[in-house]
Amino acid sequence: MTLGLDIDRRGRLNVTWTRTDIETGAFVEDRTFLEKKKGESLRHVAMKLLAYLVWYDPALEIERDLGQHYKPDVVSVDLTGQPLIWMDCGQTSAKKLETIVKKNRETRFWFVKPTPGE
Repeated sequence: MTLGLDIDRRGRLNVTWTRTDIETGAFVEDRTFLEKKKGESLRHVAMKLLAYLVWYDPALEIERDLGQHYKPDVVSVDLTGQPLIWMDCGQTSAKKLETIVKKNRETRFWFVKPTPGE
C-alpha cells in the first residue's frame, strides 16, 4: 500500500492511497478527506484515519451522519442506513455508550484507543 497525505487551503487532510484489489490483482486508488473540527485533537483525527485504514473495507465511512444524537467516527451501514459496524475512537463516555448501544441493538461496536491501558 502506498499512502499520500497533503493539507489543502481549507485545512482538510487529503488522504490518497493505492491498494491491490484481492479479487482482480489490479491496483486501486482510493481517496478520503478528514477535517480537524474545532475542539478536536489531532490525535483523534489520526486515530480515525488509522482505524479506517487498518480495518479498510469499501463500505466504511468516516463520520457519516446517521441522524442520531451521536455520530460514529467510522461506520459501515446496511442498505437501509442502519449501522452494522460503529467505531468510536478515543474517549467514550458511559452516557454515550449507553445511548448508542440501546439505539443500535444489531450493531457491532469497536472502540479504538490510543494505548492498551486506555
